[in-house]
Amino acid sequence: MSNIETKIKENINTIEPRDDLKEKILARCNSLNEENVKERKPFFTFKKFLYPAISFMIIVLALTTFLYLRFESYETVYLDINPSISLTTNRFDRVVSYELINEDSKEIFKNQNFKNMKLDESVNCILTTLDSLDKLDNDSYINIGCLDKNKNQIMSKVNKIINDFKKNNNIDFDIEEDFVTKDEVFDAIQEGIGPMKKKLIDAILKLDKSKTFEELKNLSMGNLKKLLAELLK
Repeated sequence: MSNIETKIKENINTIEPRDDLKEKILARCNSLNEENVKERKPFFTFKKFLYPAISFMIIVLALTTFLYLRFESYETVYLDINPSISLTTNRFDRVVSYELINEDSKEIFKNQNFKNMKLDESVNCILTTLDSLDKLDNDSYINIGCLDKNKNQIMSKVNKIINDFKKNNNIDFDIEEDFVTKDEVFDAIQEGIGPMKKKLIDAILKLDKSKTFEELKNLSMGNLKKLLAELLK
């Protein structure tokens, strides 16, 4: 090895960069180390979407429950006055459907719609209409019927509504409550009358064979009640 090479080798370890260049190199190294060590946050994280997803599911569940209860058929009440009509309500006491059972009711209420009314509004509307047509007086008789004995709250509600109407309008007539079966309802509607009216007619026909169903069908509930009372004497 030549003297020059030996000289260079001996002094190579003593060579240092300029101070300013050394600082730049160290700063760059530190920066690269930080980038490598620093954990990169992923674009998608489970927690990021967890709470919004739970909130959305709660809103959907609440809305679905509300709509179900809003349109669910919960209780049905049958009003036999002549006319005969049924009202089906949801759990919020709002009418979700109704049926005009006999020809009288179809004629009297043909221009009225009880759907989405509150129960008290619909019953008051029915009574007000009948009163305006002079179909409610002291000889009138209203029978309130219900299918399910476990859901008889609707009969009590309707009874109170009718009694309040009587008081406010100075009318006095009899009100009776009764339970009916699905078969009784089906048979009555097939005949075009209310279930309680059919029960009255059936009771009269058992006691008086001279009467006919068609003859009794056109009588009011009050007249049928009087006729039955006479036959039971």
